[in-house]
Amino acid sequence: MGHESFGRTSITIPRGGTVTFVNNSAFLHIVGPGRDGRVTDVVGAPAMGSRGLHMFQSGDRYTTATWNTPGSYAVTCSLHPDMTMRVTVTG
Repeated sequence: MGHESFGRTSITIPRGGTVTFVNNSAFLHIVGPGRDGRVTDVVGAPAMGSRGLHMFQSGDRYTTATWNTPGSYAVTCSLHPDMTMRVTVTG
């Protein structure tokens, strides 16, 4: 993650895979399932922390739980609405 963007806009992983997020900026990010800055519960997406999201400070690295349900999921930052990426889980 950079200042107000993910390093990539999409990623494809196999069922049972994980996604690792790294904050390479000096800015705080609060990331979870959802889009356009609105973090919501998304059926099939793993929770990214105790409240379904994860807070990143500079240099933080976080690997999600496994993604077990094939499909396409949006992940966003609640502080930076333009930060939305797509996670596609293949079966």
